[in-house]
Amino acid sequence: MTPTVSIVILTYNSARHLPALFESLHDQTYQSLEIIVVDNASSDGTVAWLNTQEILPIQFIQNSENVWFAKGNNQGIQQATGEFIYICNDDIVLAPTAIERLVRRMNQDSSIAMVGGKMLKLIDGQPSHVLDSAGIVLHRSGRAVNRGEQVADTGQFDQAEPIFGITGAGMLLRRSALERVKHGSAEYFDNDFVAYKEDSDLSWRLHRAGFSVWYEPAAVIYHARTIQQTSLAGRQDKSQQIRAMSYRNHWWMLTKNLTSSELVKRLPWLLPYECAKLAYACFSEWSTVRVLPETIHGLARMRRKGYGQD
Repeated sequence: MTPTVSIVILTYNSARHLPALFESLHDQTYQSLEIIVVDNASSDGTVAWLNTQEILPIQFIQNSENVWFAKGNNQGIQQATGEFIYICNDDIVLAPTAIERLVRRMNQDSSIAMVGGKMLKLIDGQPSHVLDSAGIVLHRSGRAVNRGEQVADTGQFDQAEPIFGITGAGMLLRRSALERVKHGSAEYFDNDFVAYKEDSDLSWRLHRAGFSVWYEPAAVIYHARTIQQTSLAGRQDKSQQIRAMSYRNHWWMLTKNLTSSELVKRLPWLLPYECAKLAYACFSEWSTVRVLPETIHGLARMRRKGYGQD
């Protein structure tokens, strides 16, 4: 029997992106799909478009407020019935064989819990040869970044291989593995994170549980990502709220997932990077400095989530 893939799409003022996404899902060579859309209180016509479109049948969850990435996707995962779940940004377009290639890789080994494809940028609505993400790598400093981001695709990432993580913009997940690593009854992504770094946190939890994560370049996805962060200077392009959440969640992710011995081993790289980042924030980014009390206050709770019973 062909496994069902539940496509979970989180929307927020997404009307301009959805037609291209839905057409690409309609054209998938892998046809055993269920589509679950979770809307975070859009105000731009997204809901009207979803209620009138005839491209795909959907299950629709409509929130009265923006619950952001983690909670919204958790709602979709909870409703999903598929053996596999594809977390799908509202601003991506999938090549026709993308889902088929991801499922083929997942089926090669039951220990594989997460698979992602080669993600290229959509520029002005057109596919490009500029990489958005060839998986997430974890540096010795504890910094998790998109591999190859903003670099021309010349085939340098055309090898399928295990990797640390996959961007939440487009990841295929094994449902049974999610049930192993969730917090509570249905917290697959960490709700405390709200948004940002929750994909890396989930990847790390899966590794700790003995699962593997794979990058499959034969699955091609295009992403209209507009917010970039490839360096400290690149942080200036992000809103104050996003920078603050990203900083907080980075520390919470490390606290949840690093053992004490791993932390000691990483200190020679982690400490200089964090000191430089904090110094930059003190001079140029007070919104991040202001989130420090919340970050510190949450460390004990994150440690319990990672290694306790929360």
